[in-house]
Amino acid sequence: ACFYGCLGFGTCAFVCPFGAITMNEEDLPVVDEAKCTACGKCVAICPKKLFTLQLADKKYFTACASKDFGKAVMDVCSVGCIACGKCEKACPVKAIKIINNLAVFNYKVCQNIGECMKVCPTNAILKRK
Repeated sequence: ACFYGCLGFGTCAFVCPFGAITMNEEDLPVVDEAKCTACGKCVAICPKKLFTLQLADKKYFTACASKDFGKAVMDVCSVGCIACGKCEKACPVKAIKIINNLAVFNYKVCQNIGECMKVCPTNAILKRK
């Protein structure tokens, strides 16, 4: 129901030449970072532009792309970013900002401290494995 969410077609998994993307039981892509070579084919093919390439040493990310206001997000998703600002306030190095109703990381500043994830009320901020 989220306008910004994955369509679940699996095009990203199909185009990945390394088998690094599989679709889970909810028809959402799961990336096996050990197999990913950052070729960018998933980034290019995703119609919603949900894939980005990030440095592997940056562990935290926002697992949401919605730019809707908090109530609209909560109406259709239990784990979406509601732009509450708790992550922004908790980050001791100011590496995360709320931009267009979404928690956005500045990876040049991020030091993988993880306070953002600890305070996120919807679990929209995750840690890479």
